[in-house]
Amino acid sequence: MNKSDLVRILCEKEKLTEKMATECQSALKIDPPQDKSFQ
Repeated sequence: MNKSDLVRILCEKEKLTEKMATECQSALKIDPPQDKSFQ
C-alpha cells in the first residue's frame, strides 16, 4: 500500500465535501508522474 492508496482510502472513508475532495486529489498529484506509467 503506497501513499496514493492511503490518501484515496482516507478520502472515501471520510466522504469529504467537494472542496475537501479536490484538496484530496491535489494531494494525490504530489506523487511523482512515474505513478501513471506504473499502472
